[in-house]
Amino acid sequence: MAHQKLKPKERKQQILDAAIKVTVRVGFNSLTREAIATEAKVSDGTVSFHFNTMKQLRRALARYAMKTHNGAVLSMLVSDKEFKSLLKPEHIQLAVKHITG
Repeated sequence: MAHQKLKPKERKQQILDAAIKVTVRVGFNSLTREAIATEAKVSDGTVSFHFNTMKQLRRALARYAMKTHNGAVLSMLVSDKEFKSLLKPEHIQLAVKHITG
């Protein structure tokens, strides 16, 4: 896939933004490298270059959702054993607010 030349930090941000969109659509546990690459309009290899494993990508995505206070993604992390323990009370409140409307 042809894409514009971005600095590594910008490309990583582009991938995380795409991962947020895909996660909201399909769920945290159904996230795939291919779906993220398609959303970001980059190759699977570009996603792999910036995030060696899906575990690494999911951790970065969780940190990004916490940093940006993304209630949709935080609501998915609340039910995930690995990530629930990382959430601060404010993140849990945002998740609950998202779930309850």
